[in-house]
Amino acid sequence: MYVMKLATESKRLLRLENNKNGRAEYLGYFFYIGKGKCEMAKIEIFDPAMCCATGVCGPSVDPELTRMASAVFSLQQKGIEITRYNLGSEPEPFVTNQKVNELLMEKGPECLPVTLVDGEVEKMADYPTNEEFAEWTGVKVEELVHEKPKKKLNITLNSIN
Repeated sequence: MYVMKLATESKRLLRLENNKNGRAEYLGYFFYIGKGKCEMAKIEIFDPAMCCATGVCGPSVDPELTRMASAVFSLQQKGIEITRYNLGSEPEPFVTNQKVNELLMEKGPECLPVTLVDGEVEKMADYPTNEEFAEWTGVKVEELVHEKPKKKLNITLNSIN
């Protein structure tokens, strides 16, 4: 038996559980689309052209890109459909997605990053916060934040002649 529980005040986001032997098995968060049907939220992030999505390449680390990569990974591990596209290496989605293409034509690349949730523009010119991800997916903010390592690892390399 499947049990749907309201997960947010929006009355669109539902937590779906499979009740087996009196125990609830978490199946994920879904959006109610009408007529008794639900589907999982789909998030697409259209990044500006950059060498990588993690923010760890180049002369300095970009903490915002590192946070984004971590949040996206956490959401993917929970079964949320979330995809990032890089304008520099994957230009096709920027052309084929009508909403993103229109934004680029009207505002130029300054509108990037653009975030779509279920095909609707939710944010542009900035990355979503963890709080926004939580609102859109029903995942708790705490589940999107990774703790920093408690202990530093020191490695000493000795050369062999």
